Amino acid sequence: MTETLLQQAAKITCVACSVATNSVHVTSFSPFIVAPADLLEKTFAEIRIDDDARIAIFQKAVAELSPEEARPDVLATAVQPSAAIEDYVKFLQAVLAKAELTGTLGGTV
Repeated sequence: MTETLLQQAAKITCVACSVATNSVHVTSFSPFIVAPADLLEKTFAEIRIDDDARIAIFQKAVAELSPEEARPDVLATAVQPSAAIEDYVKFLQAVLAKAELTGTLGGTV
């Protein structure tokens, strides 16, 4: 079964969080399981992605896990420690949709 863009965005975000902090762990990829189970309901600060270094690691991981067309938007968008992770997932979903459309049309959107 093909994943939705929202599911892809959530997985990318969860994996990137696990790269940036020891407070998050991906315990299974099939099925996809992350600890803490309520990760998407937390803020970045609550999982210790709360300084410039960890935010940079998170953004770099998201960029590397995303399609090439999405990377400029990912890297250009500031991440605030007080931001809700589920809001970032929604942002990334939109970026992935734009990248998918750009790739399909072969131009810029």
